[in-house]
Order: sequence, then structure tokens, then C-alpha cells
Amino acid sequence: MVLINGARASGFAEIRDLPTEAIARVEILPEEVSLKYGYPAEQKVVNMVLRQRFRAKLAEGSVQAPTQGSAGSTVAGHAAYLRIQRGQRLTLDAKATKTDPILESDRDVIGASPYRSLQPDTTNVVFNGVYARPLGNGVSGTLNGTYESTDTESKLGLSPFSTEALTRRSTADNASLAGAMSGAYAGWQWSYTGGVSRNVAKSFNDRALGAVASTDLTRSVTTSAQSDIVLNRAFLDLPAGHVGATLTGRVSTTELESEALRAGVNTNTDLTRNIGQLQASFDVPITRAGEGFGETIGKLSSNINFGYQHLSDYGDLETVGRGSTGCRSSRCACWPRSAAPTRRPPSISWATRGGDAGRAGVRPDPRRDGRRDPGERRRAQPDRRPARGSQAGVTYTPSPRPT
Repeated sequence: MVLINGARASGFAEIRDLPTEAIARVEILPEEVSLKYGYPAEQKVVNMVLRQRFRAKLAEGSVQAPTQGSAGSTVAGHAAYLRIQRGQRLTLDAKATKTDPILESDRDVIGASPYRSLQPDTTNVVFNGVYARPLGNGVSGTLNGTYESTDTESKLGLSPFSTEALTRRSTADNASLAGAMSGAYAGWQWSYTGGVSRNVAKSFNDRALGAVASTDLTRSVTTSAQSDIVLNRAFLDLPAGHVGATLTGRVSTTELESEALRAGVNTNTDLTRNIGQLQASFDVPITRAGEGFGETIGKLSSNINFGYQHLSDYGDLETVGRGSTGCRSSRCACWPRSAAPTRRPPSISWATRGGDAGRAGVRPDPRRDGRRDPGERRRAQPDRRPARGSQAGVTYTPSPRPT
């Protein structure tokens, strides 16, 4: 999990094109901090603090070519712009790469053919844009859009039905749009992230079986969307300090659609998974450093968190976590300890024909058009319960002594 200036990033694409010169420092935060941002306790947290003012422009190109011949050459271009000023941040980045194919005839091989590729012809284009700024009244927002396209083509040998080569061509187009906002309202600190992505992959493979020439076609579309909100507030005053609460709500959906035409046989697959998740975390102070019992053991606090997750194609999962953190000011050292049992759901393909359940011998009911009852899947595979795990650790972080 990555933060930018202490706020949640909209996604990895928001930080992947930041130059190292724009980063003032990187902070590795304790694992239990992830609960305050609405994530499980076992996730790592990294905070990237950017410079207050920074501007950079980049334009570069490169050519890679063999010392003999011209096959397999690669030409690449990269342009980028970054501006950080008055809390605003604009990032624009574009990359393009073209790699020429290598044929058998380009190598000193006996029986080499100009109709077969050793390396495909590949073209790749990537665009990424990020805009972040304050929106007023203590609210800030970030918008991130990405697009990537990849096109490859290979030769598979001479076609017996023409003087041209059999070819395999594949294309992949990925687009995503994500956003993040954070602010404060009625004593609550809140943050929101959301995004949608769509990936389309196609392939065309020429076939020559017997006396028939045909082309195998496959197309798959993956569409996903997620949205979550995190609320933080100190709501109860105890002798050792305030009780902090973090509430998280998260929804997501994933849809997989695929269509294939192989040897004249058409197959279709349509999978969907919707997930709803609720999580609550409470930090309870036990002692205050330098007061009462805290004079002996220092500052001590405890955490307990609950999680509930509903998967549309599987069922419900619950998680309970707990932990404690202590610090003795006299020694200037902290020793947090946490334990968080987790339950991980099976993959989306587990619940579909052709997945693990299908290989285990579960036959689809034709009346359900290939779909099976979730309870039937569990009875057919009793060992396919959600993966369970637990994590416990102790971290000792001494503070530097004053000089």
C-alpha cells in the first residue's frame, strides 16, 4: 500500500512515472497503520513525500540494432512532463516501442525459412496522466487515466494453400480511469478511492489442417470497477487518551467475457463476481507515557478489528484481528505486536465450468445453462474451503538518542 503525502493513492499508475528527483523522502510505516487506511493489518505501508515545488520535462529516444543485419531492431521513444506547485500536481507520460521481427532466414540455420518467426513484430504504446489539486474547504482530489496498447504478429510457416505465411496476431488494449478524494466533515476524516478498468484481448491464428484452411479467433474482455470510502474519528475520551475508530466500506465487481472459435467450434464464457466488504477498527489507549502505570511500562494501546466480506459467487467471509503497541519514552523505543487471522476466497474460475470444480468431476446441469448451485460446489469439493492464514510478529524500532 502506497501513500502520497500521507493520502491514499488512486492506484499504482499514479506513482509509477514519478522521477526519483521529485521524492523528498520515503517513510516505511508500521503494519498496523494500514488499518487506519481501511486495509488489512498485514499489508505494508509506504508513504512517499514529494517536494513542494518541482518541474521536469523529458524527451528521449533509443535505438537498439544488431551489429550484423537489421532484424530485431528496437526503436523506443519517451516523453514526460511533471509539475508540482502550490499543492497541485500534473503528470503526463507517453512511451512507444517498436520491435522488428526476426525470421529464420535472418539466421545462419540449415533449412531456414522466411515464413517462420523467431521473434514477433511488436508495437507497444503507453499513455498515463495524473492531475491532483486542492478543491477547497480542506478537500483534495486526484484523477488518473491510463491507456496501453500492444500489437504482436508472428509467422508460423508457409501456408499449403497459398504463397503467404500462416500468421498469429494478437492485440491487447487496456484502459483505466481512477480517482481519489480526501477531506474532513463533522469531525470525521474521510477518504474515497474509486476506479474502473477495461481490458480487451484478441488473437487470430491461421490453421491448415488437412485440406481446410481456417482461422482461430479468440476475444476476451475483462471489466472491473471498485469503490471504497474510509472514515476516521476519535470519539471517546479515556484517561489514557482518545479511542480512535476507522470504518471502511468497499464494493467491487469483476466481469470476464470470452469467446473462442477453434476448428469451427464456438465457445463462450461469462463470469461475474461482485464483492461487498465492511471493516471496523478500534484503537484503545491503555496507558499514557509518564502518567500512573505508564511511568513504568510507557505508552500502551490495543487494537481490535472486524471484517465482513460477501462474494456473490461464493458466500460470506469474516475476519477478526487484534494487536497491541507499546512505547517506553525513557528508552525511546517501540515494540508493536500484531496478529491478524485472515481468510482468502478462492479464485473466480473455481466456481465455473472448466475451473477447478469442473476438473473435480462436477457436471453442469443443462437446465442451468452450465451454472451450478454454490452449495453443490461445496458438497462436491469439501476441501475447497477458503484459504486460512494468520500472521503475528514483533517489531522493535529504537529511536535515535538526542546528541
